[in-house]
Amino acid sequence: MVTALCQDGGGTFWIGIEGGGIDTYDHRICEIIQIPGDQRCNVIHAIHQDREGRIWLATAGGLVEYTPNRLRPEVAV
Repeated sequence: MVTALCQDGGGTFWIGIEGGGIDTYDHRICEIIQIPGDQRCNVIHAIHQDREGRIWLATAGGLVEYTPNRLRPEVAV
């Protein structure tokens, strides 16, 4: 089930999936990103992009920061 949706400044869609992490879609490629560690972090409630281009995920396990093109998301709180 889709639980959150955000389109970033570059046109990529970030799709939160309940228990499935996030999917990204840039009109060419669909990528699945799993948050490492606590599985509650893969239950996405909201997605936001800040001015620096970082993607913030509100999850059942806390706030997660993801900088596109980085290998792994980081749990911030």
